[in-house]
Amino acid sequence: MRNTYWAAFKVRGYMSKHALLRVAFLFRQAEMMGALALWTNTRTFLVSETFYQLSDAMLLVAPKLGITTIAYQYSNMANVTPFMMSTVDKCLVFSEMYKKLYQYDGNTLQEYLVTGYLYDGVSSLVHEKSKRHREGMRQSGAEFIVCYFNESVQHDRWGLVSKQDHLGELHALANAVLTDHTFGAVVKSQFMSNTPSQLYPDDELIQNAKKTGRYIELKEGKHRNNIYPTEAALVADLCIGHKFGATAALEAAIAGVRVVLLDAYGTKTLWDPIYAQADIEYQNIEASMEAITYYRTGDTEYQSLGDWTSILHHFDPYRDGKAIERLHKIVENSLSANRATH
Repeated sequence: MRNTYWAAFKVRGYMSKHALLRVAFLFRQAEMMGALALWTNTRTFLVSETFYQLSDAMLLVAPKLGITTIAYQYSNMANVTPFMMSTVDKCLVFSEMYKKLYQYDGNTLQEYLVTGYLYDGVSSLVHEKSKRHREGMRQSGAEFIVCYFNESVQHDRWGLVSKQDHLGELHALANAVLTDHTFGAVVKSQFMSNTPSQLYPDDELIQNAKKTGRYIELKEGKHRNNIYPTEAALVADLCIGHKFGATAALEAAIAGVRVVLLDAYGTKTLWDPIYAQADIEYQNIEASMEAITYYRTGDTEYQSLGDWTSILHHFDPYRDGKAIERLHKIVENSLSANRATH
């Protein structure tokens, strides 16, 4: 670590200095994580978001300390992402097809274990809450309810989803609520700051939709919205998500709710051939709302709208609500094995 610091002072160029200082900082964090592991007698290290630097720091010292490292997949990743690459001992993935996301140029992990989608057992925990939300909207006249998953909104020039695009999708839903007294909409944002009423507090269309009792926003927490996608999905007859995210959409589909994916930005994923096997992709909110209208009127061409039944096995071979039990078992086995060797 000291050598890296000295090298940073000697090298020319800000880029090189910055890179070396980052490496030195990583070494320092590894030293601290190692000390913490020794103090707590850690034998197994479990991590989900492998892109955090503290995760990388622990992986540097874990082999020397005899610590087994385990990472579990938590999102519906659809392309190889360098930040998500790791060197853990065991990687828990939703299904076999996700293994390729952790491999690049011949580099791969030691062991993969298929455990299914981690939150597949949430339905039983939120069923009553979802039922109350739905009954409240039905008392206000909603006969068909759509759930809208807002993955993200960016506020800078490099962002993908602008506030203008986001508000346009919300207005399409609000307009449907105001013009069709049998239509309801529930909105679940990924982040609390992107909750429509908070992001657009003076938007008249959204406020008028809320007054009908057929438009609700589910939110809980401070930074991330802690409401499970399943809770929002079970309120609805059909969900609308985005192809560039699609984790909330996958969770809703596993919960047994119809889901369509919006692809306004031409997103390319490794799962495109799978998505193409079902009627779930639509270019924009207008196209999806038109399809929903046809579906509601009984048009035979649209009766498979949002139905993932034929493709779900690719994403989760189990779908039995026991993914968290499989994770627990793997961690318990790791702890038992480490106790036996120490």
